[in-house]
Amino acid sequence: MRVSTKTNKPWGVILLMLALCVPTAWAQQRDPRVNPPVAPLSPVTQGESSSVKSANQSEPAAAARQDKTPLTSAEVWSPANSGAGRNFLLPSFSIYGGGDTNPAGQSNGSITAVATFGAQLALQHVWDRNELRTEYVGGGTSYSSAAGRNRFQQDLRFSFKTIGRRWTFLLTDSVGYSPEGGSGGSLGFGQLGTGPGSISGNPLVNLNPLLSPNQSIISANARRLSNSVMGEFQLNAGPRSAFTFGGSYGILRFIDGGSFDSDTIGFRAGYNYSPTARDTFAVSYGGSQYRFLGTIVENFSHVAHFSYARRVSGRMSIQVSAGPQITALDTALGTRQTLVSWSLDSFLRYRFNQADASLAYRRSVSGGSGVFLGSQMDDVSVTLSRQLSRLWRGSLDFSFAHNNSLQAIALGTTGFRFTTWRGGFELSRPAGRHARMYFRYGVEHQSAANVVCSGARCPLFGIRQIFGLGFNFRFKTIELD
Repeated sequence: MRVSTKTNKPWGVILLMLALCVPTAWAQQRDPRVNPPVAPLSPVTQGESSSVKSANQSEPAAAARQDKTPLTSAEVWSPANSGAGRNFLLPSFSIYGGGDTNPAGQSNGSITAVATFGAQLALQHVWDRNELRTEYVGGGTSYSSAAGRNRFQQDLRFSFKTIGRRWTFLLTDSVGYSPEGGSGGSLGFGQLGTGPGSISGNPLVNLNPLLSPNQSIISANARRLSNSVMGEFQLNAGPRSAFTFGGSYGILRFIDGGSFDSDTIGFRAGYNYSPTARDTFAVSYGGSQYRFLGTIVENFSHVAHFSYARRVSGRMSIQVSAGPQITALDTALGTRQTLVSWSLDSFLRYRFNQADASLAYRRSVSGGSGVFLGSQMDDVSVTLSRQLSRLWRGSLDFSFAHNNSLQAIALGTTGFRFTTWRGGFELSRPAGRHARMYFRYGVEHQSAANVVCSGARCPLFGIRQIFGLGFNFRFKTIELD
């Protein structure tokens, strides 16, 4: 392996600061009596509030805090996201330094020094029958010997919910800018964090990923802008049943060209019935239209799901939704084809005394990640997290994605697919009252069949590894009245 020796002064300063911070933080933590560890911000249980006015809150505010998320809702219910009514503002920032073996996605085999810096801001406010949640994550990555690949990332998610006596209205918006697709969530920019003030916290705005433009194919040099807007109306027909009606609109735009821009318009309606407090059955129907700008190709997909979920608050959440999917699409030959397949949306989350585990498998038609004019996608992800000792915590993650071109399926040809897998582990421990130190290693690999591509904006091929040491600094939570 060829190691790049090209450096500059700013990188020497950054690496020196990290080297000095590590032994200092370690020494502060050697005696727990001097600086005892502080547990991360725990999820607020149903009915709890840290607001100063919690004791005097009205009945409508308490109703707004109750988690009544239906199985067919766009929101993803989980034991760690129980719709609690806590009012807070939480800022934090992260720094990370290490190495990247393949920043350009072209398998050049060299190791380049890389540093990532970013900031997060989480806001939640509940009043009367309303709930507002906002998350912002932004930052940048700089390379020592590849200045042309220095990049920034921005992500803003917004959710507003108002609750009536027998109805609920939800409005969400998610907008993001990213210099690469696929790998941003697990490598590089993944160090910026997704949850309130934590490198691995649970997101406040937790929506079904199938409702957003798919970007599961890794492309290391393809700047893009995405935006998803969704509205949903829930009508409670009784204490055990509810109807949901929702619509969404999403865009995916590539700034540098060379990829397919797309618009996605979707709708979904569903009925939920809960025979017990823990079990829910549901049926839903939805449709999605995919428009590819600059082409005459449009895809329209219909899907019917039959669902079951079992939820034990604070401990377990399991959901299985499956059914047929029918897609009508325009082929490159100017013909109209109809494809019949099946769709699945399933996940399992379980919280042990000292560990957390999650498993998800999703299969659906997608927009093709800007590489294909629509694709049949299979996506599997597994995460494990455990408290290893009084101070140390470890986590493992693995994901696999398979994208098969709809055009190839419709024309009866073989190949034209991408296979992507990612994995990694992380070790972390407190480094002060409001800071955590962590080491992260991640690896990803992508292969393609019958796909011809050339140029800097081609999807990633070969193996990419990122490793390094980072710090996450979380400020004191600001309680809002």
